[in-house]
Amino acid sequence: MKIRNDTTEIIAVRHGETEWNRRGIQQGHLDSTLTARGEIQARLAGRRLALEKIDALYCSDIGRACRTAEIIGSEIGLEPVRDEGVRERNLGMIQGMTLDEFRLRHPEEHARFISRDPDYAVPGGETVRERYERSVASVARISAMNRGRRIVIVMHGGNIDSLFRHATGFPLDRPRNFSLYNAALNRFLISGDDWFLQSWGDISHLLTNGALDDY
Repeated sequence: MKIRNDTTEIIAVRHGETEWNRRGIQQGHLDSTLTARGEIQARLAGRRLALEKIDALYCSDIGRACRTAEIIGSEIGLEPVRDEGVRERNLGMIQGMTLDEFRLRHPEEHARFISRDPDYAVPGGETVRERYERSVASVARISAMNRGRRIVIVMHGGNIDSLFRHATGFPLDRPRNFSLYNAALNRFLISGDDWFLQSWGDISHLLTNGALDDY
């Protein structure tokens, strides 16, 4: 990809660890508060980003992403702009359950959920493809509004998975073989319709803190 003056740099940041992350509960459009560890992760991400010139800060409108963005914003001097387009996938009936609970209560739906069919819709929820198309379109829209700038977007693991697959051509039906760490920095360059993955899964700002060295 040729770097042009109108190229937008997108730094996609997954929200900090939540109570439900720790317990293995599926969140989707439901919410869970950040753990103490998650708050520290967000603070450290913000301090790392404060070393760069960040032009704007966006976030999902779900609470865990908003809280992460608020903490980051306090470190970089920006107020986050909420955007529902980068919400996590709506997981319908799975939300609020662990995958083991879902398997025991709804074994047929569980089998379909883990089949990697990108067009399977969880009852009451979205397909992987719907999340992918929504996430990519929303980030493309934000990019077009901020040509030539460096933008931070705090979102969710599923959205960042979608951006990775779009930028690299990694198929929707293939199992994930890449990291999705809380509060990692994932950088993309967008110029028109061209996407380039610049760097992935940067957690160096977290590893410098002894309390977070189990990554």
